[in-house]
Amino acid sequence: KGAPSVAAPLRPAVSSFWDLHAYACVRSTNELVKEALRQGVPEGYCATALEQEGGYGRQGRVWASPLGGVYTSFALRPSVPPQMLPTLSLVASLAVTDALERVRPSCNPLIKWPNDVVVSHKKICGILTEMGVRDGKIDYAVIGVGINVNIREFPEEMADKATSLYLESGREFERSQIPGLVMEA
Repeated sequence: KGAPSVAAPLRPAVSSFWDLHAYACVRSTNELVKEALRQGVPEGYCATALEQEGGYGRQGRVWASPLGGVYTSFALRPSVPPQMLPTLSLVASLAVTDALERVRPSCNPLIKWPNDVVVSHKKICGILTEMGVRDGKIDYAVIGVGINVNIREFPEEMADKATSLYLESGREFERSQIPGLVMEA
């Protein structure tokens, strides 16, 4: 808080597909990406933030997004019928479980359909896929991914439902240590 809300765009180390934009604190990365898509940005636009003040999940549920997490939303313009949209959440879940297994091989992440990744029976990641429809076809899709990385404790009402990489391993992680989030300035 109090830091500039917009950092310089980041370039991915591996692929030039993603147009990455980094923020210190935003209301919601999904909202940023949806607005950018409505303004015509191409597929591949991506927003990531250190903190979200208005993160949300399915059915408008609050998603706590304090410092210590990775909150990222990806813009897609898929050429599929709307009923195929749930497969995007599944693909994102598979990518998150793969990344978590690479960082902490013993964490045994599991996908809890339709949009959560759990470790030790607790939520470590939430995925929210939203879409805009035009003429009965998907105009755009936004996949928002929130991963609890270095969060050391959760509010009492969430302590038995949520976990983080830190709580599972006892050590802090740098963003660059999480596969798929390796970026260079």
